[in-house]
Amino acid sequence: MRALASLCITLSLTITALAASVSAAPPGPKPAPTVTAVPAEIAPGNAGAFDVSFENAGSSNYSQFFLDADTPAGLTFQGLVAGPTLISPTNVETQLPASSCVSNAGDLDCAFGPLNAGYTIYVRPLYDTNENASGSYPVTFIFTSTGTASDGPGRSHGDDFKNTGSITINTDDDFDGGYFLTPTPIETNPSLSRRNQQSTSIPAFANFNGGPLTAEEAPLSDFTCPSAVAADGGACFTQWSVINVDEATFYGTGFEVIIGLDSTLASGQVNAIKFVHVKDDGTVELVKNLCNDTTGAAPTNMPCRYFTSDGGDTLAHIWLQGNGRLSGY
Repeated sequence: MRALASLCITLSLTITALAASVSAAPPGPKPAPTVTAVPAEIAPGNAGAFDVSFENAGSSNYSQFFLDADTPAGLTFQGLVAGPTLISPTNVETQLPASSCVSNAGDLDCAFGPLNAGYTIYVRPLYDTNENASGSYPVTFIFTSTGTASDGPGRSHGDDFKNTGSITINTDDDFDGGYFLTPTPIETNPSLSRRNQQSTSIPAFANFNGGPLTAEEAPLSDFTCPSAVAADGGACFTQWSVINVDEATFYGTGFEVIIGLDSTLASGQVNAIKFVHVKDDGTVELVKNLCNDTTGAAPTNMPCRYFTSDGGDTLAHIWLQGNGRLSGY
């Protein structure tokens, strides 16, 4: 009997110890919002935005869900350019009232209402920078919540979830970009000379939906000239012009990129210049067609190119339907 009693005590202690070890397990990591700067870099004086979202991946509902973000010195909060949007588990989007998010003494202040399990909240706030901006400007986005009595055991009251993103300033002369609400033209290194033999610009265009626009130039050595160029009997010879329009991998209505070259070429010479377009997804297209419309309207045979002269410079007008980088060959 003593042996049996001892065994029972031992089993009891073992079970108690196991229960204690299970109950003492550390909680899982707290979920964090997703914060992404759009575009990744901007030029001084331009605007930048963030894609900010939070998914309620738990099993509990939140009766009220909020978002706050203090605006740091050097930035000016301009309001939302997208959202607030409630996204269901099946990706059905519902636009919440614009009054859900306001500027409170220059800071972002949102009250979304309930956020049920499986749902995601999304906003895109816009910030302006100063003409002398430099470095980076971090913004911390803090979501807070309350639970409901119907959520049952384990519901959370007063949870907070935060993450920080940064607006990064690129002061390079070969870069221009930012978040534009109107089809504002952007241009890098517009003054062509022997020291600056190429410029890149994206003119204003009517079908622009608002969003990030960037243009920059990179040395030829920064990227490998695609084998398709050699197969076409050519070799890359200009700088790379790297462009991004509204983050779209395909822009059906097309847009124009103008590459300025510091030289005047005869029509026979200039029409021999073709371009290679390496898209963001890595696919390569050769821009060999001459555009069937040179009035400034979108041609119907994109991708294509045509040329004009500007004093002692040659301007290559290239019509594309997607982002990526360009080099002449």
